[in-house]
Amino acid sequence: MDKIISIENLTKSFGGIKAVDDVSFFVKKSEIKALIGPNGAGKTTLFNVITKLYSKDKGRVLFMNKDMEPYKPHNLIEIGISRTFQNIQLVDEMDILENVMLGCHTNTKTNMIDAFLHLPKNKKEEKKAAENALEILKFLKIDDISDKYPSEIPFGYKRLVEIARALCIKPVMLLLDEPAAGLNESETNRLLKTIFRIWEQGVSILLIEHDMNLVMNCSHSIVVMDNGKKIAEGPPSYIQNNKEVLKAYFGK
Repeated sequence: MDKIISIENLTKSFGGIKAVDDVSFFVKKSEIKALIGPNGAGKTTLFNVITKLYSKDKGRVLFMNKDMEPYKPHNLIEIGISRTFQNIQLVDEMDILENVMLGCHTNTKTNMIDAFLHLPKNKKEEKKAAENALEILKFLKIDDISDKYPSEIPFGYKRLVEIARALCIKPVMLLLDEPAAGLNESETNRLLKTIFRIWEQGVSILLIEHDMNLVMNCSHSIVVMDNGKKIAEGPPSYIQNNKEVLKAYFGK
């Protein structure tokens, strides 16, 4: 069984409160795994530890069997890990193509002097970044908004633009933090198709999500957290009828 990422006994505390408490699971290559749980369960904290925004207290994270301890957040791009955030982070003064290009610039090799002087090397990489960004927008079937600005597009499209930017590094592992938050039914259905389209390219996906319809329809496996602990893991059919999960969401 090929594991792309393994979470082993991960623990993270804030002021004596364990936000993540001895959590272990793994994501297989070319798998869509969902991470669910009530608000405050520790899901986003776990994401932030995986992506090196928070330091862990205990445990380890292995990516392709390599310990991620030495890595800094910017190193994750180099090894093929990309993520989105709960809060949309688009630049209002840039059009959609330029916003997506921001993700593509992580792969450029020009320095600040090249960019300031508009040297040929910089122009060549700018053109390449624009072509790459447009290709991704076409892949997600939203290239018709490439010249629009964030204020001119619906909320659901903004979510897709953030995903497009995350795809610029051509990740092998994509982490989505509540991608359906704020979406209506039509937008959620479009997001579901987008997730499958990305997965069909061989990208492994780990997503935090509260929309249970989306989770049950796209996930191969689901991890459930409550009060920082993992309380269940398995396919959607198992999770739907798990007593611990029902108790965590609905009480006794």
